This record gives sequence, structure tokens and C-alpha cells, in this order.
Amino acid sequence: MATANHFQTRVLIPNKTSLTDNEIRLNSLLEQAQLYFHTLNNLETNDYNNNVLRESELNLWSSKMYEKIDDLYKSCLNDLKQSFEQLKLFQKLMINILNNENENNLDGNKLLTIEQEICILKCLTYQLDTTKVKIEGKLKLNRFSDNGDYEISIDDNNNYQNNINEENNKKDFICRILVHKDIINKIENLPLVQQFVKMTTDQINQTTPERILTIMGPHHLDVIEKILFSVYSSSLNQCELRILLHQSYAPLILGKLGDRAKILREKYSLHTLTIHPICAPHSTERVLLIQSLSPEKILSCLEEIFVNINQHTYDGDEVLLYHEM
Repeated sequence: MATANHFQTRVLIPNKTSLTDNEIRLNSLLEQAQLYFHTLNNLETNDYNNNVLRESELNLWSSKMYEKIDDLYKSCLNDLKQSFEQLKLFQKLMINILNNENENNLDGNKLLTIEQEICILKCLTYQLDTTKVKIEGKLKLNRFSDNGDYEISIDDNNNYQNNINEENNKKDFICRILVHKDIINKIENLPLVQQFVKMTTDQINQTTPERILTIMGPHHLDVIEKILFSVYSSSLNQCELRILLHQSYAPLILGKLGDRAKILREKYSLHTLTIHPICAPHSTERVLLIQSLSPEKILSCLEEIFVNINQHTYDGDEVLLYHEM
């Protein structure tokens, strides 16, 4: 710029009318160069200020995400501590029962209750899987065209979570039930079964005692109702329903130490509500078993379970469906 200023002093003279075309052109170029120089200085200052602002916003966002993950960890740790204390109490209770001479002759109901409690404990799994922790919210970098400024906004409000919930609700829940092959003839001609159920009868070995019915669409309860009443309408035997569910849903049904399963059994007067402690062969599905003298009670309980499942979508979990041998 020193050379340019020196040249500018040399070519500028008081009488502008005496300037040649080349001198006028040089003066114009010098004025443009000075204008660009000041513009570049302003841009550098604006970029620095914008970078400082972006860094501050990013630090704030990072701090909020850390607090959310830390709160999740503390909540899980607290639940685990409570579960451990309840397990210790359960252990003491079992030891007292087994060591009490008056309880040596336990009746069948007490033994069945103990067996159900132990089965529920085998089903329980609780861990904080950091690979599936999802960061809620989006960073938005907005540029204003009039002055070139930038703004960072953090979209972690309820709208983002609502969008996630809407996407999850659009996903169809796969309802698969296990039935004995002998009852296929009783239900295969039902209109709802023909319309919404996919059977595996013709695709497997005929010696296999079980068949899987996959109910398509949102008519799960309607189809199950028709099946239950068709199979048990003229029978005094206890109604039984077995449903294949992804293992991720087990804690939603059993609850902490089986407390939710107990509530459902008592609420709907069920004889049995349990989930098999291990997955079906070569799959990630467990069998939910519900038994009752009343098909209506089973349907009411199942409706509550489905509502709870639909509110907790486990997106990303590996799904391996069970296939009959």
C-alpha cells in the first residue's frame, strides 16, 4: 500500500481536467483497491467475531448434551441400586423359607409362585448401552445475506422429539403368535385371518407341532379375539395365548423385578403372565405366555401391553425372527 500511496501522490494534481485517460484510470483503480482493503479488514473482523460466537454456542450445546448423558447414567445407577437391594431381600426371603422347618412341605401353589419369581429374575437385563445413546437436537448454521453474519441455533425442543415419535408411530409393530398346528383347521377360514394373517403351514416340516401366525396391519387385537373365541368358545379349558416379542420389550412387560407383571396378573385376574427367560432358537424373540379362564381378560391385558409397546420403539435393535424347525 506504501507504493500505491506514493504513486497516488505523484499522479494527483489539483486540476483534474488536465489528467490523461491513463491517470484517471490509475486513480480509479487505486480507489477500488483501498475500498477492497477496508472491506477485507471488515470481513476478517466479522469472521473472527462469528467464530467466537460459534465456539461459545458449541460449548453450550456440548455442555447440555453432557448433562443429559450424566443424568441418564445417574438414573440408571439409582435403579440398579434399588434393584440390588430388592434382590438381597428376595434372597433372604428364599433362605428363610427353605430353612424353616415348618415350610418343608411346601404346597404346589407356593412352589409355583417361587418358580415364577425365579423365572422373572432370569428374564431381567438392565444395562446402559452407550452405543445406542442418541443425541437429541440439531445444530443449525444460518447465514444472513444482508450483512454476512452467522447464527447458530440449537433445536433440542419438543418439536424434534415429536417428530421422532411421529416417525416411530408410523412403523408397524410385528405381531406374531404361536399356535398348535391342530387348531389351524379351526381358524384358517375366518375372514379376518384370511385377510390379515400370514401362515407358515405350507413352508415347514409337517412334523413341527407349532405354527407361526403373522398378523399384518393394525388389526392385531381383532384377529386375536376371533382366534381365541373360535378355539375356546366351546371349551371349558383354560385359554392360552403365546406371542413372539422382541427381547427388548421384555422389561416393558415384566417391570422392575417383575412388579409390572404382578400388577397385570392381578388387574386382569390372569393365571399366568410370564416371558420365557431365553430367546427362541436362532432369534431375538421371546415367548410371552398369557393364561386365563376368560378370553376377554386376555384381550384387555394384551391391549394394555400393546399400548405400552407402541410408546417405546427400539429403533436400531437387531431383529432375528424365529422360524419353526
